[in-house]
Amino acid sequence: MNPGIGNKPIGNRIIESRTRGGARIYWRIRGSQFEILGISGKDNQQKVIDEVLKHFGDK
Repeated sequence: MNPGIGNKPIGNRIIESRTRGGARIYWRIRGSQFEILGISGKDNQQKVIDEVLKHFGDK
């Protein structure tokens, strides 16, 4: 899957998808389903990444 301008792994099977406008979606595939874990903009990107990894990074 490659929506927007690209994907980047941020941790334990968690992917960040980016758009040119600055939106970020953090997701993973669990079983046969996509699971959305968080959404951010450029301004709060690191805070959301930290929270996503805190809650979902070790599972």
